[in-house]
Amino acid sequence: MQDTESGQNLQNTKPNNFVEGFTTSKGLMLDLDNTSLKETKSISEHYCKRFKLEGYLILRSSPNNYHVVFNRYLSWRKTTEYLAKIQWRHMYHRHGDKPHLIFWITLQLCKGSETLRISSKKHKHKPHVVLFYGKTDKLINDYMQYYDIGDK
Repeated sequence: MQDTESGQNLQNTKPNNFVEGFTTSKGLMLDLDNTSLKETKSISEHYCKRFKLEGYLILRSSPNNYHVVFNRYLSWRKTTEYLAKIQWRHMYHRHGDKPHLIFWITLQLCKGSETLRISSKKHKHKPHVVLFYGKTDKLINDYMQYYDIGDK
């Protein structure tokens, strides 16, 4: 793509502080910081089974930080219900102190959608796929289509 006035190529003119994200209001995603891969898998498996989410994708966003995308499409009402249950579980039920997760969920609820980073950010590389589990034909497929165009 070119700017018609200057003739400048606009493909790679993103500002250095520009971060791309995948935003949705039709499914469940989580941002798990300060979490081992083993704990991330356990959390993902638990919520996948509990909420019948069909499958999940785990991405490593930086050392001991992971993003999780669940496959099943959900209404925003159902997504907020699940996010509130997850938040409550980590705040009051001793299922691991996750202050960043609690903050992230609160922010997503306030803005009415969820966003996960898909591009590089300062000293962090683009999140990379660690594993897929179960079905990947719905929200995971949507995420991967957008993920594949990030950082291009």
